[in-house]
Amino acid sequence: LVDRILQGGGTAAEQVQPNGLFGVSTNIRPTVRDIDQAKKLLSEAGYPNGLTMTIHGPSGRLLLDKNVLETLAQMFQRIGIKTTPEAQPWAMFSQRVTKRELSVFMNSWQVSTGEIGKLMTILLAMLVLRRADAGIAVEG
Repeated sequence: LVDRILQGGGTAAEQVQPNGLFGVSTNIRPTVRDIDQAKKLLSEAGYPNGLTMTIHGPSGRLLLDKNVLETLAQMFQRIGIKTTPEAQPWAMFSQRVTKRELSVFMNSWQVSTGEIGKLMTILLAMLVLRRADAGIAVEG
């Protein structure tokens, strides 16, 4: 993705942010991509013929965002998830994300301080809100 679509204009990250930044663990090994195993897991989960979804993303906000979105859709299709990419102008897309109208979407963030604390606080808060919306008890 970084080499072919972004033409080297990015850094692949196996964690929330790339290696070299504070908070990234050197103990976590990179994920091995295994298309056959992914298909097997889909089948075990009750989707032997795959499934269908739409992946949403912004258009005109991030570097080659529409191209990246289309590439992600192709990656999902390789494992049997029939995926339609839907790119929208940022104003529409961000409103839909805020209203929680999208189940699968591509987005981006920047950690200008080089540490992960603030970003993790945001991501954990989103998880807590989703669990509360689903009626799951959230403590502390």
